[in-house]
Amino acid sequence: MDKFWESQGLDPKTGRNLNHAKNPIRQGISTIFFVFYVMMGGNPFFVVLPASLPIIRHTPSEGITSEAKAALEALNARGLVLPGTGIPTVIHSVFQTPVIHFVQVDEEALVSQGHSILGSKVYSLVDPSTGKSKGGKHAYILGFGQLQYAEMHAALLSKLSSACSPSLAGFARGGSGGGGAVAGGGGAVAASHTHGGKTHSTPTCGHALCTHLHNIKAGHAAIVLPVFEYRCKNGSTKSIVIMGFEKGSWNLFCEKMEDTDNGCWIATIARALREEAKIFPSRYLEDSDIRLGKPIGKTPVFYVQLDRSMVIHDLSRGVLNAQVAADNSDRSLPPCYKEIQAIGFFERVENRLVPVPGNPAGLSNTFSSVVQSWLSS
Repeated sequence: MDKFWESQGLDPKTGRNLNHAKNPIRQGISTIFFVFYVMMGGNPFFVVLPASLPIIRHTPSEGITSEAKAALEALNARGLVLPGTGIPTVIHSVFQTPVIHFVQVDEEALVSQGHSILGSKVYSLVDPSTGKSKGGKHAYILGFGQLQYAEMHAALLSKLSSACSPSLAGFARGGSGGGGAVAGGGGAVAASHTHGGKTHSTPTCGHALCTHLHNIKAGHAAIVLPVFEYRCKNGSTKSIVIMGFEKGSWNLFCEKMEDTDNGCWIATIARALREEAKIFPSRYLEDSDIRLGKPIGKTPVFYVQLDRSMVIHDLSRGVLNAQVAADNSDRSLPPCYKEIQAIGFFERVENRLVPVPGNPAGLSNTFSSVVQSWLSS
């Protein structure tokens, strides 16, 4: 989104107005940028003002010394929340633009759509994966289109789905504190089964794949193989498996299901793609994107068929390994983002793996026991 930020007179690396001080919130003179969202059915929807960006600019009043208080002031100033709404306890910043903050709002804390003097629309809830409001209208303006929504969506998903980072706390109705949990989906709970000493309820995500895996009592984890058609220099194509180098060997991407996944294996797969494979989808994954392989033990194996339209970046080792380096050097990220040292491409030829020329240099072509089990299956 660099061109978009530059068109707004902002530094594309920070989102800041270069004329402002480096720590403007402490001086109360600078604009702060927020993206407010609500969770609906387990998915985020941006709160967008009429004919506006999803990014809300706000200059805090004198004396405000925290982003949390400034966020609440911004919501109140625009009449978006009910009186007595509490201060948020956690705010997460957008990837590579740390001055722009995602703030989760409890849907019940929002005013009704007609709650204004003239009864006009106060805001729209926009699905960031499509850039469309719940009414089906495009919410594009000022050069901020579907691509920009997709980039911000991917940045938010990387925060929401981190198994290691603190859970996002939203706004509570009433009181001055930020207590009260925000529901991230749910619904009726059906039959359950026990695996690994934990009781798992029937997934409510609606995915046929997840219902099937629950019914056969599959292990609550995921072994993920991102695959795509790689174009060779001679113009031919071949199917490539993306793998990660960790602890001295190449490995498949493995992720344990977390409570926040609510029994949804596809949510677990999406987290593995973001945290380990450094792949940022441009939309929600669907049943049709995924093919089941032979499980390893009780753990399901998932092939995720990628194409360039499914991600917000190039499917290249240069891009993926740059993200590996950025995550590993980012002190604000939890350890689960730093398990991978490099990303490589491999072609499977019967029961062996052939590295595609151009993999990171200096790494041995040894493979983990998980990979060996997969090759022998």
